[in-house]
Order: sequence, then structure tokens, then C-alpha cells
Amino acid sequence: LKALAEYVLEAVEEAQEQVLSTGNGEQTASLEKLRLSMEKIAKQMDGDPGVGQLASRRFINSLQKAAFNIFGVVNGWQHVDNIEPANLPPSLRDRFVASNGKYVTYFYPAGSSYDAEFLEKLIKEVNAVVPEATGFPATHQVFSNMVASSFRISSLAAILVAILWMIFLFRNAKLTILGALPLLIGGTWMIGLEYLLGMSYNYTNIIALPLIIGLAIDYGVWFAHSYSAAGGKSGAWQVIRQCGLSIILAAGTTLIGLGAISLAEYQGIASMGYALIIGLCCCCLAALAVAPAFAKITEKKDADK
Repeated sequence: LKALAEYVLEAVEEAQEQVLSTGNGEQTASLEKLRLSMEKIAKQMDGDPGVGQLASRRFINSLQKAAFNIFGVVNGWQHVDNIEPANLPPSLRDRFVASNGKYVTYFYPAGSSYDAEFLEKLIKEVNAVVPEATGFPATHQVFSNMVASSFRISSLAAILVAILWMIFLFRNAKLTILGALPLLIGGTWMIGLEYLLGMSYNYTNIIALPLIIGLAIDYGVWFAHSYSAAGGKSGAWQVIRQCGLSIILAAGTTLIGLGAISLAEYQGIASMGYALIIGLCCCCLAALAVAPAFAKITEKKDADK
């Protein structure tokens, strides 16, 4: 043991010199601690040669105790009793056995509970066997359906209120259509693009649709107001050249503010930012291109009459 300690001490000193030449201070400090420990062990063994023998004997005794414990465990496996509730620890027994004597069984799905199609199939298969089955997948399906249904109703209500308000404001069918067209066309583009990009709706990004309804309705209303104020003296494309910059500025400022959400680390919030970016761009483009084109078509029809 003394010879081994001296050999290790020499090896540490050599390694310390090599590391010191590389300028690595952290490794040099670690090796210095190791060197001091080895020097302390060597001095202790010089002063009391029996200390090494005593430490070795303690180490061997510890190994023997561990070995006997292992043999005892293995020997105990030959006499394993049946696993019954009475033999289980209270923490396990309370988890799997109810106070009325009924047992609970856990099933773990092979797919993700956040996949709507997989979740629907999973719940149908489970309910076919155990109608009263519960757990996160079952509650998640109920809550997700409630959220989706609520947002569909709120989105339709928001569109209806916006159109009714424009009818009351313009009192003209053509202007009402011009005001609503960018939102309806842009919203359709938004849903189509999200489908093509493979974006799925969740609890956070589904909020984007009602937000788009409230934000993007302005673009069509501004164009309809400017077109009405022109009184037919300017064509649709002339009107959009006059108010188009305002629409772009409004959409751009909103896009910068809400689009920054897409930089969030939480992917649910980030996906809402992506949906808002797509929706605002689609509605802005519809206001700049589709609404003037529709107005131009109606101008030609009016001229033909």
C-alpha cells in the first residue's frame, strides 16, 4: 500500500507538470488537491504502518457484509409469498385498492393524447370495454371539445355582430360586402394555409381566430369608408392607392406587436403567434387586392346597366 501510494504520488506530480504547461488552472488545482491527499496518506502510513492494514480490513469487512446481504436477498427469493393487498406497502395499497375492495387498473395509450384523431379512437375503444373509465385522456377529450365548440360559437357570433354593425353603419349592401370581404376571404386563406402547413389547433392558438376577427375587420371597413367617401369619383384601385398605406401601416404595427409572440419558448404560445402572423397577412392582402377587385367588378356591372 505504501509503495502504491508513492507511485500514485509520483504520477500525480508528473500529470500536474504537464497540465501546468497547458495553462489549465482548474485541472492544476484539482491535481494539487489530489497530491496533498496522497501526501497525507503516505505520511500517515509512515507514522503508523498498521493504519493501512486497519483500513484494508475495514474495507474487506464492508465487502463481506454487502455480499452476505446480497446472498440473503437471493435466498429470500426462494420463499416468495403471493402478492396480496395485505402484503403491499400502504402507499401502493392505497393507490391500487379502494376502501370498498375494488381494484384500479391503469392503461397507457400507445400514442399521444394531444392528437385529436388518436384520442377520439382511443376513447371509443376504451368506452366500448369500460364505459365509466376515466383519467387524463377522457377528461382532456371532454375539455378540448368544449373549448373547440365554444370558440366556434364565439367566432361565428363575432362575425355576425361585425356584419350587423356594418349593415347599420353603411346601410348599403355593396359597402357592407366590401367591409366584410377582406375578413371572410383572409380568414378562409388563413385556415387553408394552416392546414397545408400542418398546424394543429390547441388551447392557446385557437384564440387567434377571434383575435383576427376583431383586428382584421378594420381593413375592410377603412376601404369601404374611403370608397364611399369618394362617391364614385375615383375608381376602386385609385381608392386603394390612397388608403392602402394606412391599411399596411395598421397591419404592420399589429403584426410586429403580436407576431413577437412567435418567439416564445413555449410552443403553444409560439403557435398562436404564427397563426396571428398568417391571419393578419392574409386579411391585409385580401383588403389590398380582393376588395378593390370586387368593387371594380361591380363598377363595370353598374356601368353596363
